[in-house]
Amino acid sequence: MSIPYIQIDLWFIILVIVVVAASLVFVIIYGIRAHRQQVSAGREELIGRVAEVTAKMEPKGMVRIEGEQWAAILDKGG
Repeated sequence: MSIPYIQIDLWFIILVIVVVAASLVFVIIYGIRAHRQQVSAGREELIGRVAEVTAKMEPKGMVRIEGEQWAAILDKGG
């Protein structure tokens, strides 16, 4: 019983290696960019923003920002 011989063209192998390497570089570059960006969601983004008070601030209370309900602490004023 003989095993059939499969021959793959050298240019095809080079093309596959180049495509895989380029994809890897693309993923690494965009991963690094995403990691360096500042957080754009959560508490860190809300500090200092103007909000609508929904429960009396004494100094803690509830506020609404962009349709979301958040617990807040009144820093100053009132």
